Amino acid sequence: SFRLNLLLYLTKDLMEKVPLFKYCPPVLRNVLLLALKPQTYAPGVLIARNGEIGREIYFLSHGKVEIFSENGDENYGTLEDGDYFGDLSLILKEKRTASVKALTYCEVFILTSTEFNRIKDEYPEFREILKKVSSEKTEKVVNLLLKGVTL
Repeated sequence: SFRLNLLLYLTKDLMEKVPLFKYCPPVLRNVLLLALKPQTYAPGVLIARNGEIGREIYFLSHGKVEIFSENGDENYGTLEDGDYFGDLSLILKEKRTASVKALTYCEVFILTSTEFNRIKDEYPEFREILKKVSSEKTEKVVNLLLKGVTL
């Protein structure tokens, strides 16, 4: 109970910004929260690498990241507070087609594939929420998809 209350406090902004959490009923939201692992990245640190198979979803609580091509020639854009990435690569079990690097100090919450699959299996309503969320992708993410970028 204490851990959950602390997580609810620490992720208040994230809960309001990320559609996945907004659409979850409280019980499922709490299960997701307890499954998240907090991580901090310093500027310049590579968070996700091109060519890796996605095994986690990253929820950016605070900070700014850059998305770029394998050789660094092409910059696909940035993501900021409330954005998330890695869901498509994880769900489709595909390799990432771009890398993500922290531009500022970033506070990130990570949902691993193990926890994602456990929640998906134990809470059937989670699948419907995922469908709804994927249909409401942000303009940034849609533009990345149109460029062929999978994170």
